[in-house]
Amino acid sequence: MNSSNLGKDPARAVVIGLDAMNGLQSARIQASRGIPVIGVTPNPRTPSSRTRVCVRRWSLPIGTESN
Repeated sequence: MNSSNLGKDPARAVVIGLDAMNGLQSARIQASRGIPVIGVTPNPRTPSSRTRVCVRRWSLPIGTESN
């Protein structure tokens, strides 16, 4: 990224574990500071996974091992 692009495209935060209280609080803090938040959760049906502070939410397996 060169210096002419700075300030034109806002930084984004990706919060992994949106279904946990720590992830939800992190998303809320970032959003309150004007940072767009993308939330990642293994279970999109939990209440904290349905927060309105995220501009986008992804449901991905977290913490699973693949062989």
